[in-house]
Amino acid sequence: MKAEGAEIDEGQFDGSADPNPGGRLGWGWHLRMGGVDLSPQSGSAPPDHTNTNNRGEYRGLIALLEDYIARGGRGPLKVRGDSQLVIRQVREEYACRTPHLVPLLGRVWALAEQIPGGVDFEWVRREQNARADAAASGGKPQEGRFRDNWASQTDLGRRFGMSPAQLGRALKVVGLRNQEGIATPQAIEGGYCISTPLRNGTPFFMWHIERVSRLLADNGLVAGRTGDRED
Repeated sequence: MKAEGAEIDEGQFDGSADPNPGGRLGWGWHLRMGGVDLSPQSGSAPPDHTNTNNRGEYRGLIALLEDYIARGGRGPLKVRGDSQLVIRQVREEYACRTPHLVPLLGRVWALAEQIPGGVDFEWVRREQNARADAAASGGKPQEGRFRDNWASQTDLGRRFGMSPAQLGRALKVVGLRNQEGIATPQAIEGGYCISTPLRNGTPFFMWHIERVSRLLADNGLVAGRTGDRED
């Protein structure tokens, strides 16, 4: 038991799939224990058609509770997150009917029961959850979120005033796309793209904006790089 007037331990979590659904899954959390701010932590998973923002949020919350317990935390613990869905489901204000979220919710409850002083879950606005949000971006907030670095062929083409077909031909010229429209091993191994198949298994790729832009510019296929576009 904490002495009366002692500072309550605190934690914040966040998570997302970027793009949602199907993109890279990232989650982050931040703990304050015994009045001391600990360094924000993060985790991630590669793109998968089952990834969603809600799954990312739950992964962040679970990681926070596991970390707190591993550090010897005994509560009371105040946990804050900016997902109303997750907070309300954990507090049993919303029912959880999504099959892939049910076991994650169960894991949260099981972990909370291991904290003798109890856990209180509170919803906050996104701007009040900045540290966990930055960690969920990959632990390197200066690199930005997934959507700041990666784009579909259609979106990347728009940056150059090109149609998807025109950009596709340019990607073939520099060896990033084969005749079947599939990203080449060079493209994937070189970090120019990542595979994010659609739910039905159809191949789909996200392209690294800066790397592809530089390569196309160096080969005289576009006028210059992107970077100053206002969305």
